[in-house]
Amino acid sequence: IGIEKPSGGNKPDRMFAAIVYSDGGAIATSGNYRNFVNINGEILGHTINPKTGYPIQTDVLSATVQSNSCMIADAWATALMVMDYQTGLKKVSENPEIEAIWILDKKDGSRRVARSDGAKIEDSIYGIIR
Repeated sequence: IGIEKPSGGNKPDRMFAAIVYSDGGAIATSGNYRNFVNINGEILGHTINPKTGYPIQTDVLSATVQSNSCMIADAWATALMVMDYQTGLKKVSENPEIEAIWILDKKDGSRRVARSDGAKIEDSIYGIIR
């Protein structure tokens, strides 16, 4: 299954950032790379931090979750968008029902794919962390 490459605009560029292997179950992805606004050069995504009421500002461009339940995968994919990668990785490692794959925007402008221990990535156009 392909994980869409985050584009810089509102339309997909029809490329995959990574190919993941699934042996059944469900996969859901959340991201902020399509639904956003640019205010004075600052990109603000549509995922809102429930603690602050403002758009999130993390290194996570997208979060993909594998689970036996699509409902669980979708809820966790959205929740992982609110957390930075390190916090999300800790939460995923504490939950045996899910595995996760993140696309991260690094400070140097590069992107990386990160994964939890049980997530199976077949291929990626970015370097893979972990």
